[in-house]
Amino acid sequence: MAHKDWLKNLRHAFVAKPKLGGATCSLLHAGDDTYDSTGDLYTNWGLPYPRGRGETVTGQYDKQNDISAISGGASMFRASFFKEVGLFDEDFFAYYEDTDLGLRGKLAGWNFEFIPTASVIHATGSTSGRVKGFSTYQTFKNLPWVIIKNVPLALLPSMTVRFILAYTGFFVSAVQRRQLRFAIKGIFVSLLYTPKKIVQRRSIQKKRVITSREFSTLLTHDLPPNASKLINLRSKYWKLIGKKS
Repeated sequence: MAHKDWLKNLRHAFVAKPKLGGATCSLLHAGDDTYDSTGDLYTNWGLPYPRGRGETVTGQYDKQNDISAISGGASMFRASFFKEVGLFDEDFFAYYEDTDLGLRGKLAGWNFEFIPTASVIHATGSTSGRVKGFSTYQTFKNLPWVIIKNVPLALLPSMTVRFILAYTGFFVSAVQRRQLRFAIKGIFVSLLYTPKKIVQRRSIQKKRVITSREFSTLLTHDLPPNASKLINLRSKYWKLIGKKS
């Protein structure tokens, strides 16, 4: 459900900003006073996350600002952005296709903004939650593609090491949740399409107008705040080796 002036406030953000590729709003959880998303961010672990998810609305995101990517839900895009960068990658189908599009746009010099004066109510997972193993399959299939297509070569080694650790953790979690077959299916399809993603990468990186250092400044240099299991494991490891958090 869109709140009053949602569309008008998103549209106003594009005035006099020719390189604004898209604008997004506050996505609020249905049934309580918490955020679902205020824009998408990408970490140096190769993990995307929705900014603000689960946080109580207290005005902490009342400022209009730039973000790394915008959710595919309740957002507005400039037509010329799609013409230059391309559409959503249909191989993703669901999950992280918006992050992929956002990073492709950033690499090509486009910007994205969060517009706090626009908001909608979002019933998170109301569709995917009905299909057993859907989120597990899509996660294991799509996450590697975001890195393969978009991350500059200079940042790939360090990000890949972190990502493998996180991906392994997700796999262990999938086994514990009795989602093994969906995880394996996702990994298989991801590997099957990897040659295609490498070809797409060449085209994306050829059009890149920002440096690796500039791309690095777009990243959150930490684990996503919603990756509680990974954060706990890292804390235990740090404690074991005597490192302060």
